[in-house]
Amino acid sequence: METLELMEKAMKKSEQSIHLVASESWLPGEVRLPYLLDAYSRYVYDVEENVQKDENGLAETLPQFGGTEEYIEIETRCKNMLCEYLGGKYANVKPLSGLNMMISVVGSLVMKNELVLSVPIEAGGHSATKYVIERIGCKHEFIPYDKGSYNIDKEALEKLVNEKKVKMVYIDLMNVIYRADIEGIRKIVGKNVMICYDASHVLGLIMGGQFQNPLKEGADIIIGSTHKTFPGPHKGIFVTTNRWYYMLYQLNHMLFISHTHTADICSLAMVLEKGEKFFSEYAAKVVENARTLAERLRDNGMRIYYDTSHQLWIDCGMNDITENVNYCIENGIYVNSITIPHNGHNGVRIGVQEVTYLGFEKNDMHVLGDIIAKFFIKEDSEETRSKMAELLQKQKEKKSLEYAKLFTQIDRVLR
Repeated sequence: METLELMEKAMKKSEQSIHLVASESWLPGEVRLPYLLDAYSRYVYDVEENVQKDENGLAETLPQFGGTEEYIEIETRCKNMLCEYLGGKYANVKPLSGLNMMISVVGSLVMKNELVLSVPIEAGGHSATKYVIERIGCKHEFIPYDKGSYNIDKEALEKLVNEKKVKMVYIDLMNVIYRADIEGIRKIVGKNVMICYDASHVLGLIMGGQFQNPLKEGADIIIGSTHKTFPGPHKGIFVTTNRWYYMLYQLNHMLFISHTHTADICSLAMVLEKGEKFFSEYAAKVVENARTLAERLRDNGMRIYYDTSHQLWIDCGMNDITENVNYCIENGIYVNSITIPHNGHNGVRIGVQEVTYLGFEKNDMHVLGDIIAKFFIKEDSEETRSKMAELLQKQKEKKSLEYAKLFTQIDRVLR
């Protein structure tokens, strides 16, 4: 089977599916345009990148390519909009995506053998963070957490900070329904320890005023991938209020990033240009839909964890849920299994950001909750199938409108 045929097969399967994976999002139709235009083929190095010092302190000139002034202006607009949305003073949009962002930020700001603390996996932290930090030569320990309160163990953290010299606290929640106690961490670690908040999952909610405000609450840096609750391209961002940290990142990030994917930056700018009203309304709908779905699943007898984000977790105790999850996927409901933070139970993680962008509202979430409950116990019926078909049709109509926007943009640019 040829590549095009495989892509066509995958597309048809996706059209018959509802995507509830918390780390995915729908990329708006019109912002797909840069991937079809000249921007996709271009390297761009701005003025700040043209000079780099070698190991002897001597300046060397990096490659410069002409005709990229417009792309540099787009990147500058991106940075200015991000600072406005997030309350920062300095921004960088060079990181390629989440993991590249993590590597470049820690590698640029933390020296070899300096200590970085991150969120334990069993408290919702990212599974790769510890290994990335150690791989680039830094020391690593987990932030002490209290299983009973779903929060940091303040006494244990204070003891750790007093005993060891901590360089950075990296808040990297991957399974996230609760807000991090950034203010509490700042009071304990003092002003000289960097706090870096990885907002990959909740960036769109933060920008829409529906989650915490990391920089205002005491974080020095907010980073995040732009393709989860932020409905954008696969990109990473860096925003800070601290000029020194910004300068360190500007100086060192080129060790980890070369070609910064110009089309991605153009796409990111197009999403940011949707404006404050869009993000405010969209984020509010995401939170409302997540809460509605959580309540409906509870009404169907499921044990649910939910607070204020786009995610909710189905707690399945210690039961093997492989068959249940596979049944959902085979029948067009895409979710993923997790270990529930703090209690270690088997569970399912659901994110509603994509279906929210595609127009699902409160009544749709009621229907979706009923369908998931039926599929989860591997029960099917003609009524369930009919309801599923109605949701798929609504999703298809919205996608058709999105693609129409793209075709309109193509006609405008290429005719």
